[in-house]
Amino acid sequence: MKNNNGNIKAHVSIIQKLQFLLIGLVLFVLVSAHEATAATMNREPVGKGSLPARLCWQRTVCLVDTKKPSVCRTPLVKIPRAAMKAHSATFYGVFDVDGDGSPEVFLDYWSPLNRKDEDNVVLLVLKKIRGRYRQFLRLKAESHGYNPGAWFLNEQPHAKAVFMTRDGGSSGSGLFYLNLKKKSLELVSGPVFLEGHPEFQDIDGDGMAEIFLPGRGRDRTSEPGAAILHWKEDRYEMWWPNWEGLPRVIYAVLADLDGDGRKEIAAVLEPETEAADSDKYVDGETRTPRVLGIWKVTAENITALSKTKVPDGKYLSEPTFGRVPPFSSAIELNYTRTMGCALEDGKISCRERE
Repeated sequence: MKNNNGNIKAHVSIIQKLQFLLIGLVLFVLVSAHEATAATMNREPVGKGSLPARLCWQRTVCLVDTKKPSVCRTPLVKIPRAAMKAHSATFYGVFDVDGDGSPEVFLDYWSPLNRKDEDNVVLLVLKKIRGRYRQFLRLKAESHGYNPGAWFLNEQPHAKAVFMTRDGGSSGSGLFYLNLKKKSLELVSGPVFLEGHPEFQDIDGDGMAEIFLPGRGRDRTSEPGAAILHWKEDRYEMWWPNWEGLPRVIYAVLADLDGDGRKEIAAVLEPETEAADSDKYVDGETRTPRVLGIWKVTAENITALSKTKVPDGKYLSEPTFGRVPPFSSAIELNYTRTMGCALEDGKISCRERE
């Protein structure tokens, strides 16, 4: 009987050990899966203008030395669990947006199946408060997909942070400005759906970058197209096009066309209102031709220099800036034919490329 009891105890002990090992194996798999998900987050900051930073051990945000970027110089904070469990997440970087001498940490995540977040991108701003980094802001931006992007602008009188998400679904993305005073994300791109990334350039020479929105204007069903945002007092506002209604801008590019070292705006304009009106088409081409215009940017305003009709074509690619014979520098238009258009004596001159 003693031997049987001993055998029973031995079997129980073995079963308990196996159970313990099984639990440990399950925990290991879960942790490994969690780490694998976390490992999909980029370790280097994606945001343009971020301070030198990196995600180091145990997903800790660290300031680093550019000469030794893999070494954590100053640990700041661990990535919040919500971002670690998200479907997609992006580490934007570290930047002192409020100018208090202590930089904030920026990241966002997208969990479309999460009932709490629904189809929103969630921006997290972690800030040093009472000597310790903690969540300062949790802001949502409506999204129909995930197309992350961030730009940190170290400008006077105060720095700025601008973020991008898939605001328009398949139509394109939207651009949001982080308003710290209101603790909100403000959609500044308005009805313009971005294709690609915005350009940040100080084209009027006031020390603050304008935002050039590439726009979406690949056909006559797209509106509106490109635009330029300008910082005024405490917000971004639409600076160009500086008119309402028609014609619409369907494509635009910034380029120095007169050789003065400052960039002009060259844009293809759409005078039509609807693409489907059959009476506006003759053999697949429109009755009203498109227009190519060039605008000069100064510190005070934007003025039109010259405009010319563009030979028609149902489809038109976006204009590019480059060397187009016989011009040394020109705007190139590609559609049913290739045209080179340049600014000569203050007027646009276009020639078909041979």
